[in-house]
Amino acid sequence: MLPGAIETPFLHTNPNVDSGNENIDPREFGTVDNVAAAIAFLASDEARFVQGATLVVDGGRTCYL
Repeated sequence: MLPGAIETPFLHTNPNVDSGNENIDPREFGTVDNVAAAIAFLASDEARFVQGATLVVDGGRTCYL
């Protein structure tokens, strides 16, 4: 799994964010619930045919970087 900017204490102490090198609009922050939902899917029977894939959980942010 490849999570994006998830609203956690670590996000705000990330050197790139803290220094201003990376600007993230707070409206683009994901939540731990977003990541938990992806994990629950991968652990479910619905994902039984998913193999060798990277699930990007970033709200589409990397699509326009």
